[in-house]
Amino acid sequence: MDWTALGVSLWLGAGRHELFFSSTRLALELVESYGGLKLKKSQLDEGTVLAVEHGAIVARETFSPDLTFEEEPLPAVRAPHEARSCLERLATLHAAA
Repeated sequence: MDWTALGVSLWLGAGRHELFFSSTRLALELVESYGGLKLKKSQLDEGTVLAVEHGAIVARETFSPDLTFEEEPLPAVRAPHEARSCLERLATLHAAA
């Protein structure tokens, strides 16, 4: 199964002293914007495991995932506009700071 085809991904954003994980690149761009950071962004390949200590990747290993595994269907998205609402709240908090 190609997880990226299903829209499932894991993004990494590495700064000088920090490491962020996200399901979207946009979320990492928000971290940059609101956190005043510059991140090196990359998408983690399927079958990759990272060891992280104190915000730094200290080991990286790969494996072959079981492609015969079938996930049970998830329920329909309950809040399709949640991202927009969260972005509006974040902008309001940022403006007040």
